[in-house]
Amino acid sequence: MEHMSHLLMGLLTGALFGIVLHKVGAIRYSRVEGMLLLRDLKIMKFAFMGIATASIIYGLADIFGIAEQTNLIPRIMPYMGIAHVVGGFLFGIAMASAGFCPGTCVARVGAGKFISIAGVIGLILGILIYAMIQPWLVDVGILGTKEKITLYGALGLPYGPLAVAWGVLFIIFALIADWLDPAKKIGYDQPQGDSLAAKIIKGEWHWAISGILAGSIIAWATAQGEYLGFSGGALAFVGWISHLIGHPLPIVPKVSPTILWHAGLIIGVLPGAFLSAIISGTFKFDPVLFLLHLQKVLLHFHG
Repeated sequence: MEHMSHLLMGLLTGALFGIVLHKVGAIRYSRVEGMLLLRDLKIMKFAFMGIATASIIYGLADIFGIAEQTNLIPRIMPYMGIAHVVGGFLFGIAMASAGFCPGTCVARVGAGKFISIAGVIGLILGILIYAMIQPWLVDVGILGTKEKITLYGALGLPYGPLAVAWGVLFIIFALIADWLDPAKKIGYDQPQGDSLAAKIIKGEWHWAISGILAGSIIAWATAQGEYLGFSGGALAFVGWISHLIGHPLPIVPKVSPTILWHAGLIIGVLPGAFLSAIISGTFKFDPVLFLLHLQKVLLHFHG
C-alpha cells in the first residue's frame, strides 16, 4: 500500500496516546463526570499539563531557532465563527451524556467496555450525516468563515516567549486545580499499590506525569508533520474506508498521506488501550446486553 509508513506512524502515535488515556483514567465515566461537575479534577489537570508541555516545547524550539529544523511548528487551526459555537455546544452535550470524546470512545472499546461500540457506530454515522449536510451548512452561513487568528499575532509579540509563558500559565492553572480538587481531599485520587513498580504497572498514573507524556506525544505528532486530533482521525478513517469500498466522501476527495496518518491515529488508540488494560490487569470482557442496557447504548450512540 502506498504511504504505508504514514499509516504505521499514525498507528504508533495513536497507540502511545491510547496507553496514556487509559493509565490516567480518562476512559472512566466517573472521571469525566467528576470533571464536569467539579468533583474530580484529575482529567482537567491532565489536560492543562498536556497543553502546558506542548506549548513549552513549541516555544523553546522557536526561541532556540530549531523549530523549522525539527518541524516543531504547530498547525494553526482556523477560527470558523458560529461553527465553533454550534460545534462546541453539541460536543458538550455529547461529552456529558456519553462521557467520552472520539479518542476516549475508541480507548474504552480497547479496554473492554464494548458498550462504547455504540459510540463508535454513532461517530461513523455522524460523519456520514455531516458529509451529506456540509453543503447546506455552508449555504446557511454556519460553515465558510475561516480565519487564522493567533494570540501572538493579535498582541504583536514574538511566538516563542509567549508560547513558553502560555505553558507556564497552564501549569499554574493545573496546580490551582490540584489545590482545589475535592477528590484529592478525600483521597480518591491517591494511587494504589504497595510499591512504586506496582503503582506504575497496575495503578493509574499521576496527572502531571500523564500530562507531560501527552504533551510530548502531541509535539512528536507535530514533528512528524501532522497534528494530534481524534475528531479529524475519525473523519480520516471513515473517508479512507469510503475510498476502499469505492464510494468516496466529498469531504475526503482523496486519500493523502495525512489522511492515512490520521486514520492510523484513531485506529492505534484501540490496541494501545487494550495493551495498557491487559498489563494493568483491568481489562474485563464486558459483553453488551442491548435489551438490558438499551438506555446506555442509546446514550453512547447519540453522544
